[in-house]
Amino acid sequence: AWIAAADGSPVWVNGAWLRSVDAASLDEAATRGAHFDRGADAIASEAANLGQKRDTVRWVTVAGKRRAFHVTAQPLEGGGVGVWTEDVTDQEELRELLKRNVEAHDETLNHIADAVAVFDQAKRLMFHNTAFAELWGLEPAWLAEQPTHSEVLDRLRQRRRLPETVDYAKWKAAELDRYEQLAAGPDEMWS
Repeated sequence: AWIAAADGSPVWVNGAWLRSVDAASLDEAATRGAHFDRGADAIASEAANLGQKRDTVRWVTVAGKRRAFHVTAQPLEGGGVGVWTEDVTDQEELRELLKRNVEAHDETLNHIADAVAVFDQAKRLMFHNTAFAELWGLEPAWLAEQPTHSEVLDRLRQRRRLPETVDYAKWKAAELDRYEQLAAGPDEMWS
């Protein structure tokens, strides 16, 4: 944690800040031109100039290791900006791992010929592969808007991509009721 001037430069720092820049005092750090992170200084300056709290995640090398820090800068009464950080390396590494896994999953599903669509609990389209868009003749831009399952069915009906039924509303309701059956759990669904 530290207190920064309007230009983002530190005017007071705590021991953790000093350890992160390997300095015994703020004067020593200033003489060497050491900073926790210039991006964090810019966030502090932005908070001071806007008079608003700012926060972001910054990757910083501390003690020779790359670490992710959630940086928060809050203007203080009487001037200056209070800045504090929280080490969020584990969360950011997990977020990156999840992102890579999702991208790999998407890439894999886009290379299979079978049409795949995934809807969330709110019945919104969360994922579709290329085969799904091509099979049903749906525009990728429209699908990217994450339409509901109901909207997808209506679009398919409008384009005559679904078999005609005597009572479309009843058929559609039964189709959408499958979510409730799945929510009941596999044991109740088949009993």
